[in-house]
Amino acid sequence: MKKLILAFLIVPLFLVYSQTPDTIVVNTNRIKGFGPFPMSVSPLKTMDKDNPWINSIPEIKGLPNDYSKMLFCTEQTDFRQHTYQSYFNNKISEELYNGCKSSWGWEPKSNEFTKDFVKVDIAILAYNDSLGNIKVKLDRNNNYDLSDDEWYTIPPKLLGQNFWGRYNDLLPIEVEYELFDGYEIKKCTTWIYIDIFPFAYNIKSGENNKLELSYAFAEHYFGEFNFNNEKYSLALKGSRAAIRNDYKIKVWRNETKDKQSGFDEGVGENELIRIGDFYYKVINAA
Repeated sequence: MKKLILAFLIVPLFLVYSQTPDTIVVNTNRIKGFGPFPMSVSPLKTMDKDNPWINSIPEIKGLPNDYSKMLFCTEQTDFRQHTYQSYFNNKISEELYNGCKSSWGWEPKSNEFTKDFVKVDIAILAYNDSLGNIKVKLDRNNNYDLSDDEWYTIPPKLLGQNFWGRYNDLLPIEVEYELFDGYEIKKCTTWIYIDIFPFAYNIKSGENNKLELSYAFAEHYFGEFNFNNEKYSLALKGSRAAIRNDYKIKVWRNETKDKQSGFDEGVGENELIRIGDFYYKVINAA
């Protein structure tokens, strides 16, 4: 369960009523899928040997002796924890670490992150088989060993079907990962959706063709609350499974269809969102 606090600012559209709350606390539950948010995917890529992050990738067992023609990578459920522990365990340089802090506007606190090793990496292996099918294997139990995981086939593209119309909530694969919550390292689960990269649909399958895949963490959080005697819904979506500062929220009155407003990504932390005749600042998703 996530708790989101919306802090009240004196920016009403009309007048400030004395009964209007200064803060609204919304408890949410985790749900599979993208919910009211537009589906956003990122490319899966094998990391080059000269990449400055290469030493931060943990050892993954169960790989074939030769996987040079396969796509192998790891994706992080909590990239900020990954960055923090990588720096303090001498896996990335101080220059790279400081560059991340600067570009993210991030000053990590020791009570939010740990120097201990947290299993935030999800190993992914994929290839084209002799029939042109795309086979994918994920480290679903987060033991950093792919030998006990099964292959599955990405559904082929149907005639006339575009990328954005392929998704349904049965496709994401559930995986385990570890999360440091400020007190302890605990086990969690999330869902990863893997598909052909949207702009790679004209590439023919085959051993000699470059395999281009995309991924997304397919989960969001949902909660309801009352405001001025009306019922509202709230949805929250992070860029990764661990909710840090890079999340978006949407709020809508239950009687309306506002949540289906096109490709609107929602509002981020410290931004304003309108609820009724008032604006609230979004803070403290924890």
